[in-house]
Amino acid sequence: LLIVGILLCTAPLQAQSLSDMLSSLLGSSSSSTSQPAEKPVYPTAKQIVGKWVYQQLDMDYTGDSTIASLGVATAKTQLSTLASAAKLTSGKDYVKLSSNGTFNLVSGERKIDGSYTYIPSTGRLILTVGDKLKAEAIVTLVDGGARIMFNAKQAALTVEQNSDSFKQSTAFQMMKEIVMAYPEITVGAIMK
Repeated sequence: LLIVGILLCTAPLQAQSLSDMLSSLLGSSSSSTSQPAEKPVYPTAKQIVGKWVYQQLDMDYTGDSTIASLGVATAKTQLSTLASAAKLTSGKDYVKLSSNGTFNLVSGERKIDGSYTYIPSTGRLILTVGDKLKAEAIVTLVDGGARIMFNAKQAALTVEQNSDSFKQSTAFQMMKEIVMAYPEITVGAIMK
């Protein structure tokens, strides 16, 4: 709130919205020259087969809203809190993708089995558990590992429907408010 107050007091009068004010103050605008985004490297169908060990949660925003960028930057500071609430253990929890199109996810005492479909040309991974749970992610290769990213809005709705503990989590509710407003936000994990 203090930052917003300072921005409102120091913003140029010609700014038409809070987003415009933040953009002008932070030097970010759609007309600025930025580096073109690197082309993602998607793994082959053979490369995704194997045991992928969880390292950390990740979050990204690809839109052009300065407000959303600030929101995601703030929400990223809460990822470790969410990982703790979900009882994720870096270096231990894993997902094993088999060549027959099945997967096993192990996180502490929890085990989830399901099937998957992978489209190498787009990096699209579709995970299915039973008849009612289906999730889609984009898999890219990053620094010798894989980055598995889900649409944050869909992920938040799925998590909320399937977990009572997250319904009471202040950090989760803060993130949910942000991701519901901006469909360009993705959440996921870095796996090695």
